[in-house]
Amino acid sequence: MECTDLLITIDDFIKQEVNYPNLLLVTGENDDRVPPLHSFKFLAALQEKGSNHSLYQIYTVRGAGHGVAISIQENIEKMMFIEHF
Repeated sequence: MECTDLLITIDDFIKQEVNYPNLLLVTGENDDRVPPLHSFKFLAALQEKGSNHSLYQIYTVRGAGHGVAISIQENIEKMMFIEHF
C-alpha cells in the first residue's frame, strides 16, 4: 500500500459527528517516518467530521524528527503546551 493510499483511507475511519474525546496530536517537524502532513490531514478530517464540542489541536516540535530528540528547553515548552491542553 502506498502512503497516498493510506492518506485517502484515513477519512473512512472518522465517522461524521461522533463525539470523539479531546485530542492533541504531537508531531516532529522533520519526522521522516510519519511525515507531519499525515498528522495535519488526520487533524483536518477530525475537525471536519468530529463533534463541535471536542477540541482537536496539533503541536509541531520544531527541528524534531520521529524520536523527538529535542533540547531540554524545547521539551519544557512541549510539556507546558501538553499540560495546558
